[in-house]
Amino acid sequence: MIYLDNSATTRPSHAAMTAFYMAAETEYGNPSSVHRAGTAAAQILKKARMTVAEKLHTESGNIIFTSGGTMADNLAVQGAVSLKRGGSVVTTAIEHPAVKSVCHALEQKGIRVTYVLPDQNGVVQAESIGAALTSDTVLVSCMHVNNETGAIQPIEKMKDYMQAVCPDALLHADCVQSFGKLPVLPEAWGIDLVSISGHKIHGLRGAGALYVRKGVTLSPLIYGGGQERDICPGTENLPAIAAMAAACEEVRDTEKVKYLSMRLLRGILELEDVYINSPKEGLPHILNVSFGTVPAEVVTNALSVAGVCVSAGSACAGPRSEKSYVLRSMGVPSPDSGVRFSLSDTNTEAEIDETVRILKETIPMLYMALGGRRK
Repeated sequence: MIYLDNSATTRPSHAAMTAFYMAAETEYGNPSSVHRAGTAAAQILKKARMTVAEKLHTESGNIIFTSGGTMADNLAVQGAVSLKRGGSVVTTAIEHPAVKSVCHALEQKGIRVTYVLPDQNGVVQAESIGAALTSDTVLVSCMHVNNETGAIQPIEKMKDYMQAVCPDALLHADCVQSFGKLPVLPEAWGIDLVSISGHKIHGLRGAGALYVRKGVTLSPLIYGGGQERDICPGTENLPAIAAMAAACEEVRDTEKVKYLSMRLLRGILELEDVYINSPKEGLPHILNVSFGTVPAEVVTNALSVAGVCVSAGSACAGPRSEKSYVLRSMGVPSPDSGVRFSLSDTNTEAEIDETVRILKETIPMLYMALGGRRK
């Protein structure tokens, strides 16, 4: 099997699994307990918080552990809007469902939400965000890297526009796809809230984190025993958190990913009637391609049979009953045709070459069977 769906989840690293088993089997105490086992667990939690904080170039007190990226996004968006008691929200038309669905729910409660469109490269310009702001804007939520196309959003430029129009508004960045791959500098960029996830960086599912800038207060989504500063209460998933921290400490080979991505792209471009939906300046880990007008699900199913795992957009969107709203917002001619190849430095050159070979066998047959070429 060739696994090229690393934006959906990654294979846990050896370091992450070692940390997981240690926290699950040896230091299994509750971090909130005051006895020896609890104290040992609390030390693991403290170290993990410091590790994640260092990766974000901030203090450990600004890190709140969550159950994953979705919880972190929900906590940031709902928590900020609830605290402000009204006002409007500005976000983008290409957000992950973990933000988009929350914004739709807020609209049902009477909150005005503005969805800013990207350009044809899938980038939402900071100027466009600025034009959507009003004096009653309480939150701007923008992802750093789009999970379908890899387009990098200029979140480091957005706070300047906010300071001029709505200085008290909070800026939230969904950095689930960028964390561990690109620098994420919330304090240097003026970002108030940052969401990350463990299983996207070769950790385990069940752990994520939310950076909350010092001085920012959020309304909790749930109530409990006071863990995580009462913002995200409940006994922490220590084994998964320890695994995420271990994954944070590993150095990933981005140059290798760039090389593999370019090798894959060159092979794909040797096929007829392909359309590259990812921008040239995007994150190299993600390559979104349309093969004529052949539906993405047809391509992904055919590749799966041949032993190659890719996806049709976001795994978190569930069954693909509609065209990709990300590609549609970019003006892609066939927004239901985008196939996402997402790479990691765990992939090999041999896997990429084999994928290209399989594509050269499979795609022409799909063109013939479905008449899906645009030419």
